[in-house]
Amino acid sequence: MKKILVVCGNGLGSSMMVEMNVNSILKEMNEEADVSHTDLTTAKTESADLYIPRAGFQALSDRRALPPLPESAASV
Repeated sequence: MKKILVVCGNGLGSSMMVEMNVNSILKEMNEEADVSHTDLTTAKTESADLYIPRAGFQALSDRRALPPLPESAASV
């Protein structure tokens, strides 16, 4: 299963809301992924197939802006 990590400064408020939105969008697209949120410091030690940074939150308003999930995990 692909892993999506939503990252913000503290890993609490905004990243948690985006995580919920990503899960909703994935459900609508009939896709599955392990979605979680974290703070910037912790994100440096976690691997994921797709990282959504705070600066990328605006892309969630246009679901076509989200890239397809990669076929294999990228090396970090």
